Amino acid sequence: MRLKNLAHVRVSNVDKKSVEGEQTVRLCNYTDVYYGDSLAASNADYMVASASDAQVSAFALAVGDTVLTKDSETADDIGVSAYIAETAPDFVCGYHLAILRPKSGVVHPRYLFWASRGRAMRDQLSLAATGVTRMGLRTEALANVRLALPPYEALRT
Repeated sequence: MRLKNLAHVRVSNVDKKSVEGEQTVRLCNYTDVYYGDSLAASNADYMVASASDAQVSAFALAVGDTVLTKDSETADDIGVSAYIAETAPDFVCGYHLAILRPKSGVVHPRYLFWASRGRAMRDQLSLAATGVTRMGLRTEALANVRLALPPYEALRT
């Protein structure tokens, strides 16, 4: 199945700047995802920045989300992922990342995370990346990645 049939795919545009009048947030950044397997909002090391109300609404992280790198210097570093194990109202996905939010009853959140780390998906993402000095994925290319999916009931145990 294509990823867009299993999960809501969102590409973040929340940068590391703080703007007066915007909400203060803690950013899940590229390096947090690149070096972490499971991320929790209670970790005190997240960068503080700001985001508009619309950005907080669109890019707040939820338990069960998979966050992955969508841009990098090399195609091999695209698709590195982390699982969101704990969240908070101010925990937001930062720039150069995408959120994969599993559709309820379609795919188990842990399976989606596991599949995102597999060679099959990583190879597809690497091949879909474009660029010269910086490689990146278009949202459409990410959403159209194919994943093997066992019956949902098999994933509940």
